Amino acid sequence: MGGIVGQTYNYVHVSNVENTGNVNSVSSPSYVGGILGYQQSYGSIRNAVNSGNITASGYYSGGIVGYQGSSDTIENVSNTGNVNSTQYYVGGVVGYKSSSGFIRYATNTGKVSGTYYLGGIAGYMGSSQFITNCKNTGEVAGTSYQVGGIVGYFSSGNSSLTSVYQVANDTNTGKVSGTYQVGGIVGYGDYCRTRFCENRGDVLGTSYHVGGVVGYNYRYSIVSGSNNYGNVKSAYTGTSYTGTTVGVGGIAGESYYNTSANVATIDSCNNYGDVQSGAYCTGGIVGLNYYYGHVRKSFN
Repeated sequence: MGGIVGQTYNYVHVSNVENTGNVNSVSSPSYVGGILGYQQSYGSIRNAVNSGNITASGYYSGGIVGYQGSSDTIENVSNTGNVNSTQYYVGGVVGYKSSSGFIRYATNTGKVSGTYYLGGIAGYMGSSQFITNCKNTGEVAGTSYQVGGIVGYFSSGNSSLTSVYQVANDTNTGKVSGTYQVGGIVGYGDYCRTRFCENRGDVLGTSYHVGGVVGYNYRYSIVSGSNNYGNVKSAYTGTSYTGTTVGVGGIAGESYYNTSANVATIDSCNNYGDVQSGAYCTGGIVGLNYYYGHVRKSFN
């Protein structure tokens, strides 16, 4: 279901379109978007604007597109409508983006709400993708895990040192909230290069892996040249969480992998926000730096 097109198949390009009407799903259908509900592979959406609110009770909901397949492109798009779902895979621009594509020069100002795999720009991004030069100013409110100001879940699926699949030059100013794996830019990053990003929104989790830039920096993920200015807090039913494995940090909640071949790294990052948690795994840069993780040239 889409404000302009419901579904497309392979090699279809949508450009120079605008939707101003609200898009409301009924009877729990999935694939709901302000411009396009479902786009299969090798297509694109360019120069698209949505200002209508999206209300969904199914999966895959986005301010521009609900679902994109492999090798698809999103470029020069803007969403100002609120995106509200009772399910997961929810984003201010795209709910679920499969693999081998990119998002660039996308903005969202609407509130994004759902359960998990939730992001101000993208809810879920699979292997071999880029999300660059994007900005979110809307609140991102999740009731569960993997919630990010830019992307909730990002996995490049490639551990090569020469891999450049990444989250780069992105900015978030909206408040971000969820349970665990909550970040100002990325909620959960797996083989994820987060570079030159900035978060200015407050980040609130009710449990562990809560970070100003990345909630959970996992398995050869690198956060470099990125800054956090928002306040970071982990709380539990109004009081400080007291679990001993909670990671809460100004840049990353936890940075982890347990082999020397898959080092998680935080490099040349700065935190200017307050960090509050009742757990001892709390830090100005990283809450829990586990096994082979590296932290260098960073300031709090």
